[in-house]
Amino acid sequence: MSKLAAIFSRGTLRALLLLPLAWAAHAFDIDNTATAVFFDGGNGPLARTSNTVRVTTAVPPQLEFFSNSGFAIPTVVARLGDPLYLEAKAPGCNVLPAVVETRTIIVTSAPSGDAEDFIATETGPNTGVFRVPNIMTRNATVGGVTPQNTILEAGKNERLTATLLGCGSAQTIANLLIDPSGVVFNTSNNEPVANAVVELFVGSGGACTATRAAVQRVVAGVIQSAPNSVTTAADGRFEFPLVAPGSYCLRVTP
Repeated sequence: MSKLAAIFSRGTLRALLLLPLAWAAHAFDIDNTATAVFFDGGNGPLARTSNTVRVTTAVPPQLEFFSNSGFAIPTVVARLGDPLYLEAKAPGCNVLPAVVETRTIIVTSAPSGDAEDFIATETGPNTGVFRVPNIMTRNATVGGVTPQNTILEAGKNERLTATLLGCGSAQTIANLLIDPSGVVFNTSNNEPVANAVVELFVGSGGACTATRAAVQRVVAGVIQSAPNSVTTAADGRFEFPLVAPGSYCLRVTP
């Protein structure tokens, strides 16, 4: 709480203006109340207090990708063919408290160059949370790219960028990697190493363990076990399709 004071003089009239200011840690309310203390001729001091005017600041928006309709845990990676979900927590977009509003979120892929505009719908009146459910993804190297067809088309190792304009910030951005993979290469000449065997182990406390990591993959919509050991391709690339969030170590045998 703070006060801003000023003295005004005109003839025998003097006024003291007190403006109490209150705020919270993130979004905050500013309450302005003016109190005038004055002398009117031989009468005084007299005091008059105005009504309180509240101004609420906007919270900067937060934009995130999710892998399912529960919107529980944000994700920064995804696989082509799997649906994506977008959520914007943007109180600054909540202009009409009694109305379920919509906002546009732009998603682009690079370097494929797809660009899609999705309509995010508020989860209810006055929530300030906007969601885009069940966004389809497709491999751009197979079917090409068709902008504004409501399907995100990208290739492996590409980046998706979602952008929300306005709502308390010039722009809010979220990034997501598509099918990221690793590369085994020769450090002496930077050439990729083909036919190297890569194994995945669980890491703990900043060190590697002897426990092999559980690897899974999706086949015809069903999650199945996948090999823990893979062989690099001609370009040195390898990938482990699905693993639980955590710390891991790689063992590479040329």
